[in-house]
Amino acid sequence: MSGESNRRWVPRGAFPVTSLAALLVLSPICGCASSRSASHSASQQVTTTATAAATGAAGVTAAATGAPSGAAAATGAASSAAAAPAAGAAPLGPKSAAAVVDATRLERLVARKSAPVVSLPESLVANRLATWAPLSVGERVTRWANLFVDRTDNVYCFGPKTGGYVADSLLVQDYKLDCVSLFYRCTELARASTPRDAILLALGTRFAGGDPAHVVRPTGAVDYDDPSHLDYSEDFAATGLWGQDVTREVGQAIKEKPGTSRYPAGSRYYIPKNKIRLDRLRDGDLVLYILDEANDKARKLRQDYGLLVGHQALIDVDGKTVYQIHAAQSDLSGVYTGNRVVRVPLLTYAKRLERFKGIMVLRMKDAEVPAAKRATP
Repeated sequence: MSGESNRRWVPRGAFPVTSLAALLVLSPICGCASSRSASHSASQQVTTTATAAATGAAGVTAAATGAPSGAAAATGAASSAAAAPAAGAAPLGPKSAAAVVDATRLERLVARKSAPVVSLPESLVANRLATWAPLSVGERVTRWANLFVDRTDNVYCFGPKTGGYVADSLLVQDYKLDCVSLFYRCTELARASTPRDAILLALGTRFAGGDPAHVVRPTGAVDYDDPSHLDYSEDFAATGLWGQDVTREVGQAIKEKPGTSRYPAGSRYYIPKNKIRLDRLRDGDLVLYILDEANDKARKLRQDYGLLVGHQALIDVDGKTVYQIHAAQSDLSGVYTGNRVVRVPLLTYAKRLERFKGIMVLRMKDAEVPAAKRATP
């Protein structure tokens, strides 16, 4: 896999137009993680169809997802079907964003993502980056996640919905989070030395292998419809960009036998909920919750959309208790109030959520951000 770009193989338009409405109904607890992939594709398909009908032109593609109102018309930039970088063009990567993106677009991107309306105060971010620099990367991930728990100014917002980071074409939206954007932001801040570094790392990892001219629009908006962006959370493991898959090291892992339309039976491993070894989990581990085919709603997500992961969280080890931190859409009765970032004992959450049968675990280590690799289903 090494040496190949991190291009997504998922065919756009592979989901029915009704996917967005269906997934919003089927995902009352979280509504994010891999569920985002089907709804995002569905919303893109709706936009593309409407645009083509209005113009009468075959092959018209949707404008950049969630571009600010009027931006596409003002710039005359309709989004073309993104492909690999043009011959001779350097692709985006974790270490290359600043060098390969047009300077004007890059500065507009940084300005959009640093604006007070979407970002934590720059002084606060810079102070925490400096203070937590001596810690391990896992500890830094946990510190950032707890910072969001402790704040009272964030709410849950599913990325593709109005106001979400996908809908608004943002890399940073610290006040409206879903479980994916919380994971993105905490891991990016944990590996950055300045607020600007975190933004550039976000661009280079979320769109690794993409053509910077397609991914970054003239306005500084980013295009989440670009094929370089991974829409399936379980594919994060194959890239190495967010750590290594340590599932078989931290519990009694078994093969995921049913498989889905995207993953052959037995090609993935997970730890059943009753086999999780809490003593082997570490600060900053990323936990991916596996949909249980025995649950009607989870089975529908697996069968209709090929989804394997339905939610994700970050680990916080506090003494003998292992917590997870995640963006919760809904309340967990008797445990926490939702519509915000919350902290809850991992086993409490795992046992209450019947739609999940177990977990996968990714772990980042104290090393340089790896080069992008191609994920394989």
